[in-house]
Amino acid sequence: MKLYEKKILEQFDVHTLLRLPTGIFYAGGVKANVLFFDKKPARTDGKAWTEKLWIYDLRTNQHFTQKERQMTRSVLDDFVKCYNVKNNQNRKETEQFHAYSYDDLIKRDKTSLDIFWLKDESLEDTENLLSWHQGKGRSSGSCFKTKKWLDACIIFAPKYFESCLSLKDIQTELKDAERLDFDLGEIPKMWDSLRREAKPIFEK
Repeated sequence: MKLYEKKILEQFDVHTLLRLPTGIFYAGGVKANVLFFDKKPARTDGKAWTEKLWIYDLRTNQHFTQKERQMTRSVLDDFVKCYNVKNNQNRKETEQFHAYSYDDLIKRDKTSLDIFWLKDESLEDTENLLSWHQGKGRSSGSCFKTKKWLDACIIFAPKYFESCLSLKDIQTELKDAERLDFDLGEIPKMWDSLRREAKPIFEK
């Protein structure tokens, strides 16, 4: 996060972030977020005004276009309900609505607010990732080599990596986990071992 963005968290009570879906702007692939915050007076105790940020994911697994499937007001009904404008201090987490403390946010890499936890259905099969890796990704430099692509393949399509000895141990470790956020350091103990075992399969 840029310095001025971090200042927003410190100087305002940034309480809600809405991840808008792609396909709603004329320029394709635009990813936009809407921040909801309250203006506060300057603090003298050195603390940030933002204590908790609620994030509603309206992007993952949502597909809209300018013509065939336009976004309508009704798509926002669940967000409005979760927002709870009459009492936003009494909110409840749902599948699409999660809360993150300020301390959690500043621990993230570059304090990134690009946070998502829903399983992306388009990544359930590694064929999409592998075709990108073998085609566009390979020609665009070293992007295809990043750990994130390998991690995504392991998480969303573990059946391709069943020969990896570390996989079963990690699945046992994570069986009760509701979400996994590597940017917050929530990395299973044997994940590096699994990466090493899975890399040759990924690169075939």
